[in-house]
Amino acid sequence: MDASTLRAKLDAEHYIYDDSLITTLLVALQLGRPLLIEGAAGVGKTEIAKVMAAALDRELVRLQCYEGLDESKALYAGEFESMRSMFLLLGGALSFIVGLVGVLNFFNAILTGILARKRELAVLQSIGMTGKQLKTMLVYEGLFYALGAAAISLALTLILGPAAFTAVGNLFWFFTYRLTLVPFLVVIPIFALLGILVPLGVYRSVARHTIVERLREAET
Repeated sequence: MDASTLRAKLDAEHYIYDDSLITTLLVALQLGRPLLIEGAAGVGKTEIAKVMAAALDRELVRLQCYEGLDESKALYAGEFESMRSMFLLLGGALSFIVGLVGVLNFFNAILTGILARKRELAVLQSIGMTGKQLKTMLVYEGLFYALGAAAISLALTLILGPAAFTAVGNLFWFFTYRLTLVPFLVVIPIFALLGILVPLGVYRSVARHTIVERLREAET
């Protein structure tokens, strides 16, 4: 890269420079050596790194230096940062699978509970319990299971989260732990909706048969 090409690239990034900076940058590029820049805050030290990364079409890696940081730790942190997208993808896929299994187990528990109590529900209706009352009871049960599971999950997160952070922090010194309740608040309405719709759907399927048919089927 010559001086005119470098000037054109800096102009394209709208960076203000002088001839001494062009010379310094060219020497650093030709020698393949790092360039140490000193100056007061706001003079453009970080900006020149951003501009050069864009001009050379390379990734900009910002490393915050502090006491105790050595080359091995810096490289370790850099490798971990490059793997973050993979961890996010795997974590998202694992969360989706666990959530799907939980929803299927919830549906199976509700379905099995209603089918196992088919005769009991038919007897309740035969002695005067209306379909509306029966559906209300099943909805309350579904909400109890759904919201109860959510409450237990939150309690386990609050209890085991710090312990898990301590274990992971011993492996990755740069690991930080932050508890956020946003995903939990998003999932709660979904679980509540499932607690209402799943029992109603299963009951509607069971209620297609008359009370007498359900009592006879349960006896056989």
